[in-house]
Amino acid sequence: MRIVIVFLLLVSMNAQAEEVWGFLPMTSIHFRHSKDGTDLKHKGGDTNEANYGLGIQVRRDNQDSINVGAYRNSFYRDSQYALYGFNLGVREWRSITFRAEFMAGLITGYTHEHDPSVYAAPVGSIEYRNFGISALWVPSVVVAFGLKYRFD
Repeated sequence: MRIVIVFLLLVSMNAQAEEVWGFLPMTSIHFRHSKDGTDLKHKGGDTNEANYGLGIQVRRDNQDSINVGAYRNSFYRDSQYALYGFNLGVREWRSITFRAEFMAGLITGYTHEHDPSVYAAPVGSIEYRNFGISALWVPSVVVAFGLKYRFD
């Protein structure tokens, strides 16, 4: 049922879409707790930082975006996500685009295996022609990186 809902969202956005990006979640860097030096989410430090997956981003009028996909999370579980990206700003310099967004939505695999959690975090991207790199930041917890490819 979730796949049907995601598909319907993407089809409805595609009629107005200016850009469709493929997204490859890649890796993350987890911060340590300042008081005792242990990982914030995994006491003892056993954190998965190889967060490979596959996603798609549909952007309307170079503004907000819808993002869906799946990846292997920090708990070594499979996660699926459906996020709305609120455009905070876009700057262009020569052929390079700098983009800031605030992502909010649902992600599975963190509280329980399949139960969704509410999620919100800032994301910055640098795009050159059809390629890009994104960095997501959850303050005091993690910075995650992924690669993007725009389909023409």
